[in-house]
Amino acid sequence: MKSFKFAGVLAGAALIAAAVIVGVTYYPPSVRGGDAPIRKIVLISIDTLRADRLGTYGYAKPTSPNIDAFAKEALVFERAMAPAPWTAPSMAAMITGRYPYETGVYTNQNNLPPKLGVIADTLGKAGFKTAWFNANPVLMLGTSQFHEGFGHVAPAAKPPAKVPYSTLEPDVLSWLEQHAAGDFFMWIHSMDPHSPPTEGNPYHKDKSWHVYDAEIRLVDDAMGRLFDKLKALGVWDETLIIFTSDHGEAFSEHMLPGHQNVIYDEVLHIPLIIRSPGMQNVGRTREPVELIDLYRTIAELAGIEVPAGVRGESLVPILQARAGERERDYSFHSRYYLDQIGQHHLAVRDREYKLIAKVPFEADPTKRLVQQPPTWSLDQPGTTLELYRYSEDPREKLNLIFNGADPQVAEHLKKELLAWRDRMAGREQKDTHVELDDKTRDTLKQLGY
Repeated sequence: MKSFKFAGVLAGAALIAAAVIVGVTYYPPSVRGGDAPIRKIVLISIDTLRADRLGTYGYAKPTSPNIDAFAKEALVFERAMAPAPWTAPSMAAMITGRYPYETGVYTNQNNLPPKLGVIADTLGKAGFKTAWFNANPVLMLGTSQFHEGFGHVAPAAKPPAKVPYSTLEPDVLSWLEQHAAGDFFMWIHSMDPHSPPTEGNPYHKDKSWHVYDAEIRLVDDAMGRLFDKLKALGVWDETLIIFTSDHGEAFSEHMLPGHQNVIYDEVLHIPLIIRSPGMQNVGRTREPVELIDLYRTIAELAGIEVPAGVRGESLVPILQARAGERERDYSFHSRYYLDQIGQHHLAVRDREYKLIAKVPFEADPTKRLVQQPPTWSLDQPGTTLELYRYSEDPREKLNLIFNGADPQVAEHLKKELLAWRDRMAGREQKDTHVELDDKTRDTLKQLGY
């Protein structure tokens, strides 16, 4: 793939020198095509929202008129993927720019350790006012550090099993009113599409609505009000808005309902829609991207330094229509410690193919292995492989391993998956062990975990 090359190196060096002389902060010319860095950022993640249930991704029912209108002013990423099929590993990856193995958040029962340089902490140290509005109690287990760097957190304590976004919305809009004039970063995590059905959702009264679609329409109404507030405050055109999800939801496409045990794309394929001040690329792109790319993207647009250890690849060249293809050839996914059947599920994809490996692990009844860094290989007895040409078979119906098609592709992707495992295992891991109390276990059970 092509590498991103930035023009004007000598001119940039001269600007840096001039900045040092006059004592001002210098930001690279890649930021907003040479304009000042963005200082107003809204990150929206909708729990359990699969891409193909939004109108802008081709869904025929009117689930998302406000989101679809927003998408027409933004860049829609048609091939955005989550690193994991459940909330905590996926969201930890998003706010750290690291894969689940590196964060130590292997499952929903792991804590995010401190001092990983989460995006809110990095932005806060750069002068941003920061706020987190979170409806999912999974992100507030034990001593987990998802809140790190946020000056305002709502709710302040661990919420009940599911918080309707409507209970958070007044605080969201009020905080915006108070901070819109300055530099701010807010992260909104709505849980409405996640089961159980949201209490008070008026669309459930109409039996023509699928329960899941009714939840998305409820989210869409809230997004409309949020967008209207940004416009009313006069900051719409100054604000970077990122709309995405932690994972999707399966409706038994592969004989599996829900999401946490599903390594297929009905769960891994997520919406990603970005509207950035000064962006040159409005429309759609089929460049394959990952949720871990958002950290570097936000950092570059905000003109701040990226901490060591952050992976991902900035999407700014795509937003600015300055790049044809991305540098990275592969993206990776993991579902560790699938306890019901004693497996880790791993996946790697390039632009055409996706390889899935289902690998047994030996459970030790004396240990909570979910708290241990996962180990695996592809030559263990009982390992199974699946290969899909997802560029032509997006529903992953034809497992090419069965008919022996494209064996060279399978072998190549196996090597890439193993190389990725070795890169992950080479990084220092911190013990994130936490004993869950009975109340926390009950909360997880209510949410289906």
